[in-house]
Amino acid sequence: MDFWAPFQEAAGVHDVGEVFDGDLSYGCPYQENLNGVLNYPMYYPVIRVSQYDYAQVLKPRHYSPRVLPRNQDIPRLPSYTSDESLITNAIASLYSQMAFIIYYGQEQELSGGNDPYNREELCCTCYSTTSTL
Repeated sequence: MDFWAPFQEAAGVHDVGEVFDGDLSYGCPYQENLNGVLNYPMYYPVIRVSQYDYAQVLKPRHYSPRVLPRNQDIPRLPSYTSDESLITNAIASLYSQMAFIIYYGQEQELSGGNDPYNREELCCTCYSTTSTL
């Protein structure tokens, strides 16, 4: 973990680390050495429940990552449910709390599940401009 702060300073860039774990006690220390940490502790409850007061769960533990994971390593939200209101609520709850990463295809309602299905080709969507998302 001591590697990241000097690396970040030498590189002169804003970095975001992926601590692929939902355990706050494991993820929190990375915040001391990185500009941002993907928020897996918030990701897992969002997937389990569509509406929840995540801020109250995380605040007492002093976990303040700046980015919620939406990347090629995890299933897309529509792979969990076809209920568009649940997907929209999950996205809104995430975006209202912090900065976010938009993984390509969310706006096209791609629904891939586990790898490799979460890496669908964007070109096959015909680039819909009427998608709700």
